Amino acid sequence: MNKSSALVFLLLFVLISGDAYSQSKGKPNRDTSYIEDSVVYYEIEIEGRQRNYKDLLVGTWTIDTMRRQAKALPDVLNNIEINFDTDSTFSVGTGCGRLVGIYRLKGTSVKFMNVNLTNTTCEFTEQEAALQKLLSQTVSAYTVESNILLLRDGSSNVIFRASRKKN
Repeated sequence: MNKSSALVFLLLFVLISGDAYSQSKGKPNRDTSYIEDSVVYYEIEIEGRQRNYKDLLVGTWTIDTMRRQAKALPDVLNNIEINFDTDSTFSVGTGCGRLVGIYRLKGTSVKFMNVNLTNTTCEFTEQEAALQKLLSQTVSAYTVESNILLLRDGSSNVIFRASRKKN
């Protein structure tokens, strides 16, 4: 055995015994490994978890403005409240009726699903239709800073701005 072969053997021995040592110390198990040109490659799957910000979102918010398009002037809204419940349901009081549905969070991403109008006491207005469409098709992220909620689209444009309702 020449010096370079002995060195490769020693390197592999150290890598293998070091791996056994790290596994015995509670390090993550590796799914598969293979050796190529004196280098050991490991293929492992790494899970990532995003923080859940639901506790910041739950409650009632008064929506002040709605932007139908990114560069358009915002619509000023009056008496529109959105309520996020702990059971992942939400409702929007529109004055005339209620939009209800389910929301799903993943980190700071939000998805509104099954958005339907209920308890209608008058005609479904164009503003309510825009609100329903923006929630179900455009909003995909949110930011909460102090008592301000910003619902954003995929390009981080603010679609809705809301203030936390005081009890």
